[in-house]
Amino acid sequence: MLFLRISICLFLLVNFSASAQNDDQIRLGDIEGTWYVNMSNFPMWTKGKRQNPRIKYTVINDNQMRDEVSFEKKGKTKHIIGYDERAAEYKKGFIWQGKGLKALLSSKWRVLHYNQKYQIAILAFDKTLFTPAGYDVISRNKKLSPKLLSLIQQLLPKVGIKEELTLIDQV
Repeated sequence: MLFLRISICLFLLVNFSASAQNDDQIRLGDIEGTWYVNMSNFPMWTKGKRQNPRIKYTVINDNQMRDEVSFEKKGKTKHIIGYDERAAEYKKGFIWQGKGLKALLSSKWRVLHYNQKYQIAILAFDKTLFTPAGYDVISRNKKLSPKLLSLIQQLLPKVGIKEELTLIDQV
């Protein structure tokens, strides 16, 4: 019985890693739609003042997406809207530019890992004037199954993440 469990875990881990992609292979259409922030080390998500963070990506063209971050704060839904662009000067990923009053703000981010089968992605964000460098684990599901959570925990060091990420409770 123990052998069977170990075999299943190894199969899932190999299959999980084998279907991974780096950001060079990701098409914008792969990440279009709504994603839930399931794990993070950003104070914005870990301090508990903002709940149920999610991101909706909408493809505009081959190099640009609309990026709408939503979350609840004090019982109200708040939005941060911007645009992500694959820019020649930042080949590793995207440059986010805010919209409206946030138009003066920008940040750089990249996809460290994308798994189409399990519909998860691991994002890395560069430090800005207002935010530390950090990581988000996002998925198409509000909650991660215990098995998927275990696989992600094993994957994080393999993609270079040494920091502890906090599980974000999605309601």
